[in-house]
Amino acid sequence: MAPVFSVLFAIFLATQAQAAGATESPIIAAAQQAETELDARVGLAI
Repeated sequence: MAPVFSVLFAIFLATQAQAAGATESPIIAAAQQAETELDARVGLAI
């Protein structure tokens, strides 16, 4: 369960960075990729 929380935290940080005007950051790109993978896993679980 811990990896899920770390992924969600990374997504949260990326969202905050985007809101602050930082775009195309490697951290944001990584968080978006993680979000996509998490969405795919959740979709498979459902």
